[in-house]
Amino acid sequence: MHFSTLLADRLHHTSIKVYLSAVHSLHIDYGFPDPLTNCLQLQCLLWGIKWHQGSNLPQRQPVTADLMSVLHQSLDFANLDNVMLWAACCLSFFGSLRTGEFTVNGTFDPTLHLTLADVQAHYSMNPWSFRVFIKCSKTDPFHKGCFIFLGRGSFPLCPVVSLSNYLHLHGPGVRPLFIYQDDTPLSRSQFLSFLQTTLQSAGIPGKYSGHGFRVRAATTAAKKGLPDHLIK
Repeated sequence: MHFSTLLADRLHHTSIKVYLSAVHSLHIDYGFPDPLTNCLQLQCLLWGIKWHQGSNLPQRQPVTADLMSVLHQSLDFANLDNVMLWAACCLSFFGSLRTGEFTVNGTFDPTLHLTLADVQAHYSMNPWSFRVFIKCSKTDPFHKGCFIFLGRGSFPLCPVVSLSNYLHLHGPGVRPLFIYQDDTPLSRSQFLSFLQTTLQSAGIPGKYSGHGFRVRAATTAAKKGLPDHLIK
């Protein structure tokens, strides 16, 4: 109940139930009794959270092309870490990715996380497209993986140029695709902090999350006439 109350400050009530399902699953996996059985007080608490939240939770703000331009103008590209962060933004925006699909949370695992080998350029000298292999995602529980393709855009909003600029700086070896100069992998929390801090410093109001890239990508594709089955 304390855990649910803590989560209620930042998560929708439906997401809290997902978190509790993880607690339930871990207990079962380790042979412990189900901690959620006959928890009538917890059910009342969750109903109260749902009633309290209502429909007043802030909506996910989409990261638009205009906001991408603001991000680009706010970055000092003499700082090599900013080159990396801009490449991550472009990959997320044009690849319609979830934040967890290109960041590293916890220990780096090359079988799950993006590495340099997962990004293939069409023509290495002056590429006009990239093929990126996403090893796992929220909707891919068996880690079959899938390819996404990124084509050239209008500078500075071009995933090919931004990735090319960054990959020239990426050292060899099996390392995370997005990594700071001190060899620290880009984590989800670091990416979200960068996004929110940069936009706030630029005078952009609102609360933005990594999912804002994906939200806007789907909306933009729909407005351009892309069929629903292809967007999905």
